[in-house]
Amino acid sequence: MPANIQNGTRYILVNKKGKTVVDLSGTDSRSVIGWDRHGGTNQQWEAIQTHGGWHLKNAGTGKYLSLGARPENGGSVVGSDEPFIWELVEDSEDQNGIRVKVPNTNKDLDLSDHGNPTAGNPIAIWGSWKGENQVWYFEQARYVIVNKKAGTVIDLSGTDIGNYQVIGWERHSGTNQQWKTIEVNGGWHIKNVGNGKYLSLGGASAQDGVSVVGSDDHFIWELVRDSEDKNAIRIKIPHSNQNVDLSDHGNPTPGTHIVVWGQWEGQNQVWYFEQSKPR
Repeated sequence: MPANIQNGTRYILVNKKGKTVVDLSGTDSRSVIGWDRHGGTNQQWEAIQTHGGWHLKNAGTGKYLSLGARPENGGSVVGSDEPFIWELVEDSEDQNGIRVKVPNTNKDLDLSDHGNPTAGNPIAIWGSWKGENQVWYFEQARYVIVNKKAGTVIDLSGTDIGNYQVIGWERHSGTNQQWKTIEVNGGWHIKNVGNGKYLSLGGASAQDGVSVVGSDDHFIWELVRDSEDKNAIRIKIPHSNQNVDLSDHGNPTPGTHIVVWGQWEGQNQVWYFEQSKPR
């Protein structure tokens, strides 16, 4: 049956047998290999639904998971500028596992050498069989969002009822500090891993000092690279000058409120999205 995949979401593809992940080699941005998970963008793949199947687009390079040869046993899988359509199907024996198939064939994405976990092992296609090296777990990329000025992270407080307070807190990487990004038309949702709430606004208008909260509302944010630090992100309200801001000029005290404020050069409005592994 069709796999339960969300359009526009970034995933890390973990092999059931080898436990390594689908990695677009940083050496040539073409070779697709199994590698130990480090969560870099070359290991993140955006699932894009299209007529007839799915594209899998690398978050680091924009390359698409594709075939490097004819769909024959041992055929190479590569990163390509040309979108390739895959069929994503729930594994018949593991409802959490997915088979990545070449449409209208019996060929599946395969961690070669029967799922050899050695880093650098090629990923190829092979005729479908019951081997776990052809079964993949699509795990959503999750981030801890770290303030550049204070070093504290965006934390969804577990003490509120209704809309949840969003504060700066020392990093412990609990699920209330982990966030998934979901691309939508016009921007991004930022969803908490712990309780499924979305990063949102606590007021009807986006004035300076309005609180950022966790809410059931699917609020859309714009994620923009900082002009002075290309590794950092500004979280902005679309079509406005308002940025997510660690208040009191980036006060590192745990519990400091996170709000929106007009953009300025302060590092308390600049955030690092650091990959976090599931706990």
